[in-house]
Amino acid sequence: MPVLVNFFRTLVLAATLLVDRMLYGSWILVPLNFLKFNFFSSGGDYYGTHKWHWYFTQGFTVMLFSFLPFSVAGIIYSKRWKIAGLVAWVLVTYSSLGHKEFRFVLPVLPIALMFSGYSLAAINSADSSIRKKKRDLHGRGTWRQHLAILLLLVTNIPMALYMSMVHQTEGN
Repeated sequence: MPVLVNFFRTLVLAATLLVDRMLYGSWILVPLNFLKFNFFSSGGDYYGTHKWHWYFTQGFTVMLFSFLPFSVAGIIYSKRWKIAGLVAWVLVTYSSLGHKEFRFVLPVLPIALMFSGYSLAAINSADSSIRKKKRDLHGRGTWRQHLAILLLLVTNIPMALYMSMVHQTEGN
């Protein structure tokens, strides 16, 4: 297994170097430049800064929006502490930067949404075990499922409409 992991590490690094060479015209390692610019020289501070807690209180919480409680519940129910620790590590690491952007933590958003899905599936499996005990096999769901779906629909549909029809549209 370690041989296979090392092979893929080398393959990804080589592909990154080759793509960067083709696009930039010289040998460059973009992740290293990102580290040098943002972590070692604080160059990103020129574009604005936020307080250290911004990802926890505003940035990542806004990205998760109504999925936040389901993500927290999914972390607790799944007990996948290493994966949850990865999300926390990324948020803490990027919180040490003065300049913060949503796109910096975007790669861990699918992981947080995975935990949200785990939580929603746990509601479904808990409800199905209750239905089996009650001999109600119609599969219509229970109030917890309906409440979760209603919460997600009521919060996400208006936001999706606003973002797609109003926000940052060119003025007519």
